[in-house]
Amino acid sequence: MLKFTIFSLIIVLSISCSSQKEVQKEKKELEIKKELKIDTKTQTTKIFFIQDTKKYPESSKNPQIQLTHKIKNNKKILYTKEYDFNSDGKMDMIIIYNSKKEIEKIYSDLDFDLKHDVIDYYKNGIIHKRELINNITKKPYTIINYDKNKKITMTLSDRNLDGLVDHKSLYKDGVLYEIQIDSNSDGKFNITKKINLKKTEEEGGK
Repeated sequence: MLKFTIFSLIIVLSISCSSQKEVQKEKKELEIKKELKIDTKTQTTKIFFIQDTKKYPESSKNPQIQLTHKIKNNKKILYTKEYDFNSDGKMDMIIIYNSKKEIEKIYSDLDFDLKHDVIDYYKNGIIHKRELINNITKKPYTIINYDKNKKITMTLSDRNLDGLVDHKSLYKDGVLYEIQIDSNSDGKFNITKKINLKKTEEEGGK
């Protein structure tokens, strides 16, 4: 009787934990949808590449690509593409498109924890800014700026994660030429390091 009671308790706890995980998963997905301002009335298309339910029982249940369309004037307009690279049912990359069908923003989850570690911003279909996100503070700890030729122009970093930029790197034609540092966290860069571009070019030519 005791063994049966313990066995029943284990089953109940396992079901409870499983249900709790599903609720947490759905809650996180809703948070992402809310952040992206995806309307629940939009049309979603799920694409499966893995069809073998016997060989891949879990992966075949989850779509590898999910498309979201906005409906305007009875026409479908692509709004997002979502990718699940490891087929765990969680989308690891979300690409957002504007009305011109150009990429506007890309959210990437690099460690598969359903929290976006990198956000890329686009203008006219060309990347112009990248943010590396601290998932504890939910703020960027590094911001990388690009020119129209996709070359880095500047990086801003919060190295001590206090919410303030304390390190700035400046680039010319994608080559670093100056570093500015805020060593005492007062919001002002008090150390400047110049990089000798001519010397760097000479060393690169050897």
